[in-house]
Amino acid sequence: IGLQGARLEADILTLTTPQGSLDALVRCVQDQGIDIQEVVFGPLAVAEATVSPGEREAGVLVIHIGTAVTTLLVFASGTLQILDQVEIGGRHITNDIAVVMQLSLRQAEHVKTTYGSAFLEHESQRMVPVPPDEGYAPAPVPEQLLSDVIRARMEEILDLSVDTLAQQIPTVALPAGIVLTGGSAHLPGIGTLARHHLGLSARVGVPRGPRDRLAPGTSWSVAVSLAQWAEKGESDLARERELLPTTRLRRVARRFLPLGGG
Repeated sequence: IGLQGARLEADILTLTTPQGSLDALVRCVQDQGIDIQEVVFGPLAVAEATVSPGEREAGVLVIHIGTAVTTLLVFASGTLQILDQVEIGGRHITNDIAVVMQLSLRQAEHVKTTYGSAFLEHESQRMVPVPPDEGYAPAPVPEQLLSDVIRARMEEILDLSVDTLAQQIPTVALPAGIVLTGGSAHLPGIGTLARHHLGLSARVGVPRGPRDRLAPGTSWSVAVSLAQWAEKGESDLARERELLPTTRLRRVARRFLPLGGG
């Protein structure tokens, strides 16, 4: 613009992970003869695949409900502004169902994924079947009670998400609302629950798979999103470290060479 600049500033959000945990994960994959080109934060890849550029520009909250934790990503002005986590996930919903209905974890997971709903429009009198499991009777359980248990934990996740963000920024503007992703986001009624409970627009984000087809479900969102990330042709910093071909010799050599075979 024809003016001389004296100083350049930038706000940078850095994602870190314990090096020991990362090294162990990388080695487990490489020991199976699979090359790793890049390590990507899964919820970030999901957000890139499910949130439109317009939503990221306006301001949107991505709530990625994983197995053990729920990851929160706030986008504004086209970039990632806030990243945090809530230590509750889909596993806690399954555990709640098992405790309340006196089921095994396997039975609880089955009824949650097959018959569970985060929001029922009308009172239900239906009983849903429970598969047999060793030591547990396969007695049917009330659909209404199942939904109530799921809804209670989901509301807690939503409340904790908002409270966690409020600790960082007192007033978070989210004109584009909320996008729900992750395995537990497939539960029917979760978008309606989020809209009623938080008073914000909400939808379930499902990435598109190969040939522009929708992925088979939100539980596949991370895998599909990582594949799309790779297709972008992002720079690969790990390739120079891959000096050995993917053979049994390579897997043996990894036990004696530094991580990556370099």
